[in-house]
Amino acid sequence: MQYKEKQIEYFIKGKKYIFIIGISFENNKNLNSGYVITIENITDLIKIQRSAAWSDIARRIAHEIKNPLTPIQLSADRLKHKYLSSIKKDKEIFINCIDTIIRQVSSIHRMVNDFSTFAKMPRPIFESVKINTLINSFVSMTKLANKEILIKSDLSKTNDIKLRADPNLINQAFNNLIQNSINSINEKNYNNLKDYKGIIDIELTEDKNYCKLIIIDNGKGLPKDKEFLTEPYISRSKKGSGLGLAVVKKIMEDHKGSIELENNANGIGAKVSLLFPIINN
Repeated sequence: MQYKEKQIEYFIKGKKYIFIIGISFENNKNLNSGYVITIENITDLIKIQRSAAWSDIARRIAHEIKNPLTPIQLSADRLKHKYLSSIKKDKEIFINCIDTIIRQVSSIHRMVNDFSTFAKMPRPIFESVKINTLINSFVSMTKLANKEILIKSDLSKTNDIKLRADPNLINQAFNNLIQNSINSINEKNYNNLKDYKGIIDIELTEDKNYCKLIIIDNGKGLPKDKEFLTEPYISRSKKGSGLGLAVVKKIMEDHKGSIELENNANGIGAKVSLLFPIINN
C-alpha cells in the first residue's frame, strides 16, 4: 500500500480554500486494485495556526518594545523644555528633530498597543443590549470627531432588536471599521481631489435571526484578495497595523457572529457587514 498527498489551493466563488488531497493505492499490476481518495479542507486550520503564531509574536514584540518607549518620550520632552530657550542657532532644526522623535514614539506606542490587544483579547462580558441604542451612541461620537467626512446613519428600523453582546468589544469592533473607512477615504483624497467628499453610510438591518451592521464608504475600496484582510498583519491602509480586521473577526467569533467584506457594486469604496445573532425572547 502506498500513499501520496498534495496540498492545493482552489477558488470557490472568489474565495480561496486550501485542501489536502490524498490517494492510497496498491502498488501491483492487478487490474482489480483499488484507490482511496481523501479530500480534507484545511483552510480554517491553517488560519488558526497562523493566528496563534502571530499572537505569540505580537506578545513578544509588545513586551520588548513597550518598556523603552516611555523613557525615550520623556527624555525628548525634557530636552525640549530644558534647552529650547538657550538655543540661538538652528533653533527650528532642534524643534523639528525633537518633535519628530516624540511623534514617531507615539506612533510606535499605538502600534505596540495594537500588538497587545491582538495578543491578549479580553474575554467578552455578555449582557442584553439594544443594538440600535448602542450603535447610535457610537455614531454620535464618530460624527463629532470627524466633521470633515459626511457620516450618515439609518437605524430607525431596528429599535427593538436585542443582542447578547459585550458593549465595549462591539464599540472596539465598530471603531476599527470606522477608522478603516476614514483611512481609506483620506488615502483616496490624498491629493485633495476636486469635488470629492468622503462619505460613510451606517445601516442596521434585520435578516431572519440575524442583525446586520453595515458600514459603507466611498474610499479606495478593498484589494482583490480581500478574504486575507482578516488575517493578522495584512492591511488595506498604508498607515494600518494590519490588526484591525483581525481583532474585529475575533470579536465577532466570540459573539457567534461573522464579518463580511466586499466592494460596492458601483465600484466605488467598500462595504463591511457584521452579523450578530438576535435574542429571541
